[in-house]
Amino acid sequence: MRLLTFSFFTILIIVIDQITKALARNSLAVGESITVIPGMFDFTLVYNTGIAFGLFPNAGVWLAPIAIVVALIAGYAYVHAIAKDKMFSLAMILISAGALGNFIDRIFHHGKVTDFIDIRIIHVFNIADMSISIAVGLLLVRWMLELKTEIAKHKSTTESE
Repeated sequence: MRLLTFSFFTILIIVIDQITKALARNSLAVGESITVIPGMFDFTLVYNTGIAFGLFPNAGVWLAPIAIVVALIAGYAYVHAIAKDKMFSLAMILISAGALGNFIDRIFHHGKVTDFIDIRIIHVFNIADMSISIAVGLLLVRWMLELKTEIAKHKSTTESE
């Protein structure tokens, strides 16, 4: 059942990612922008041949197979995670969906990923990128909460000695 849940939500996010990318490709010319909030937020069509935030230009196609490995590891981690660990489970879905969403672009668009969400202080990105970023944030929060709990346990143990 957990694998079915993982697959359903991963596919749902991939579909949303691919639909929004197709809308951007069909509505905008490369470099064209539609202003949503002046000076802060636009829809701007760009193609990224690298990885996140434009790092390693033209290397994305060579790194694309890693997306499959990442998605498989995330699926395995999700299925084997404690069911009540919702934050970790959600992070694994988001990582898998993000990796596969951009992998699909690289396969069908000659190694390029469609980016269109242009938040000036960040960069131009897409739903898949957003999924991965949110997942990293969730994992960081989860690990900080675990660390806080471990520190509290250690403190109470040493105080009782």
